[in-house]
Amino acid sequence: MLLHVAIVSRSHNQVAANKLIIEGAKAGNREMFNDGLKKLNAYFEDILEIFNLMWNESIPKNYLNFRTFIMGVQGNDEIFPNKMLYKGCFDNVPQAFRGETGAQDSIIPATDSVLGLDYPKNQLT
Repeated sequence: MLLHVAIVSRSHNQVAANKLIIEGAKAGNREMFNDGLKKLNAYFEDILEIFNLMWNESIPKNYLNFRTFIMGVQGNDEIFPNKMLYKGCFDNVPQAFRGETGAQDSIIPATDSVLGLDYPKNQLT
């Protein structure tokens, strides 16, 4: 979990890179655009380095011992047939959210968006 926090704590670098990409494209300034792409690449290299630290402490045979705590409720009808009630939240209406940790934050969707990548509509998009 702390690795995800460390990764997201560097997302300001992604925002700065995205800003250069967008501003460079709007102004027709190829140098600024390229600088943004280089900064975005450096950002991803940085977070990949952090992410790879997980394997220093992880024990693959214990994966399923913690995996159940990071899975989502949505799509797990067998385990959560009535969704999940978060007492005192959402007007006490049961909710179902997707899991998969880092897939929930905006790092990859923001990059897809700034690069203009389109995907077929599905549950993730």
